[in-house]
Amino acid sequence: YIIGEGSYKSEIVDLSGKFQNIHYVPSILSFRNHVNSFDFLIVPSRFEGFGLVSAEASFAGVNVIISNNETLKETLPNNWPLVFDLNSEDSLLNLLNNISAKKYDFNSLRKNALDFVESNFTLKHMLNGYRVLYNQLIITN
Repeated sequence: YIIGEGSYKSEIVDLSGKFQNIHYVPSILSFRNHVNSFDFLIVPSRFEGFGLVSAEASFAGVNVIISNNETLKETLPNNWPLVFDLNSEDSLLNLLNNISAKKYDFNSLRKNALDFVESNFTLKHMLNGYRVLYNQLIITN
């Protein structure tokens, strides 16, 4: 499934008409309710305010393939191997070929990503971060 709107929409719609294993969906409501049925999530963003979709996929145990966007990289462990270069047409294709050839331990990747988001993006962690920030502001003022 390819979900969302973007500059390649017409090409994707054409491909989905030619191949039975490619399905295009313009958008879905309640992404969180569907993500756990995905094998992978590809996030090809050039710009991202915060990679919420990447973090949600990691919480759901879905391996995330991201573009080399700094904000998306912040949502995954250091040296995450499933990263492609948006400026290289072959980069994503090579990564998908490596995935097809089973060159990655997906169970380990899922566990590492889940551990990372649980350590960095839970409500408790975020509230603690705000508390530390507020305390620093109070002390400096």
